[in-house]
Amino acid sequence: MINISFKGFNNNCMTFSAGEGATIGAPAALDENGKIVNAEADEKFLGVICNVRGDITGVQLEGYTEAKYTGTAPSLGWATLTADGEGGVQADENGTAYRVLKVDATNATVGFIL
Repeated sequence: MINISFKGFNNNCMTFSAGEGATIGAPAALDENGKIVNAEADEKFLGVICNVRGDITGVQLEGYTEAKYTGTAPSLGWATLTADGEGGVQADENGTAYRVLKVDATNATVGFIL
């Protein structure tokens, strides 16, 4: 069996100041001070936090990523997503459209291109 991986595709990360509670793997948002924080429930996000070192964080702005999801599983193909407020994403018709390449219902994870 051939293992296929999308990781590494077109990954682009940018460095920001880390706000309180910034968590690796969480959808990223800017707080009122211009620092990266975890996105709140139902919020559109600008990327996914890929690392945190003290008061500095990296945010993946483009490329393939995977995240936990809550609620109904996102659809393969084009699906609209927002943050779920718990460090993951959720299917949301008011969200941003992303290309979903993988849905793992057993582990509640979704793989998509930012």
